[in-house]
Formats: sequence, structure tokens, C-alpha cells
Amino acid sequence: MASFRGITLPAGWQAFKDSLIYRQYGVSDIRHRKESLDKGQQKVRIAGFDFDDTLVRKHDHSMSFPGVTAKLRELNDDGYLIAIFTNEALDHFKSTSAIQNAVSKKLLRLHRFAEALGFPVQVFVATRYDGFRKPSEADVKKKKPAGGKLMWQKMLELSDLGDEDVDVEGSLYVGDAAGRPTDFSDADLAFARCVGVKFSLPEHFFIARKSEAIDPTGTETAATDGNDHRDEASKAKRVKVHDED
Repeated sequence: MASFRGITLPAGWQAFKDSLIYRQYGVSDIRHRKESLDKGQQKVRIAGFDFDDTLVRKHDHSMSFPGVTAKLRELNDDGYLIAIFTNEALDHFKSTSAIQNAVSKKLLRLHRFAEALGFPVQVFVATRYDGFRKPSEADVKKKKPAGGKLMWQKMLELSDLGDEDVDVEGSLYVGDAAGRPTDFSDADLAFARCVGVKFSLPEHFFIARKSEAIDPTGTETAATDGNDHRDEASKAKRVKVHDED
């Protein structure tokens, strides 16, 4: 098992430079996508997602929206490579036991979600304030450091893909941190812009009848229905993704 900042990661998880934690679920199928490209088929489309409050609610670990699993399965069936990119700051912890506790809880939640899907997904957890971390818009403008693109590049590397193998225009990223007045940051929007794919808010992607997408320059590329569906989503039946007691 892999070591990370003085702790041992759960089986199946790997670490890179004591910064990025990652795991591939369904490795053989992910590699098959590359084999398809080698046979002359079309470029790979990537569907990236934030985790907390995009796929799963952080405060109670239930599904953020109805139909999350069904939507991701639809993307998988359509040939998308699905990846989760999440920030989890650990630098403020002073002890190994505190790091162990935080990492164990986060990875357990991610593992249970990925296992429940039943189809291939890659998971990446950025733990330091470096080039792997999803950046802020200010970081991107300052090119500090690498604008968070290293996490995306690691995903391509593990998938045996190069930039030329990706259908950038057909790829997308969904996250809740978009720099709106009530958002805690703009890291998800900045990450999508950094890697050059279209961005969608989760309430639009999973619920709205007309999806909103924002291209890398920040302009809207599809109309929304003009409604905020957060309340609608909170009333929907939710499926638990529990932590250990």
C-alpha cells in the first residue's frame, strides 16, 4: 500500500509527490478507450466533476441531486471518460493522526461513491496549494502555479492519453464553485477554464431542462431556463453515501 505524508493509504489508492492522491476504478475499461483511439476511432471526451456539493452533499453525504448516478451512467454509455477532481486541503493539520483522520474520511466517501457507480471512474484529490490544486481565477491570471492543470495532466497520463487524444470541445466539467455571491470560491470555474473545457453548474447539469455551459472564455454557450433549482433539488429523495460511524 502507498505511503503519504507519514500515513498509509487504503488499498488501491496511490500518491504522487505527497500532494496528489488518486485511484482508477475500472482500469481495463479506461485503457480500452486508448486502444480504440489506436484503431482510428474518434477522440476521447472527458466528463469531469467536483465531488462535494456537486455529486454528494458535504454536510450529510447524500446525493446532491436526483439522478446523479443515472446521468453519469449515461455519459459512460456514450463513451465519456469520467473523472472526479476534488480539493482537500491538509497543510493546516499539525499531526500525522489528524492527516490520517481527514484522508481516511474523504477517501472512504469517494470509494463508496465510485464503487456504487459500477462503471469506470478516476478519482483525484489535490491536498496542497500547488499546481495540482484546482485554482482560483486569480491564480489562473497570475499563472500561479501551473493554474491547477497538473491534476488534469496526471489524469491524461494515467489514461495513456495525450492532449491530442482529447476532444476538448466535446468535454466538460461540472462544479459548484463558480464565483457567485454565495459561492465559497471560483475554483471549479477556474479549473474548467484552465484546462479549456466547457463548464456547467451542477443544478443545471443534473436538473435544468436546458443545460447551461460556459466555454473557456466564460461566455454562455447554451441557455438556461432561468430558474435556481437548489430548493427543488433539496426536496428530492436523496440517497445516502455514509461515512463510518
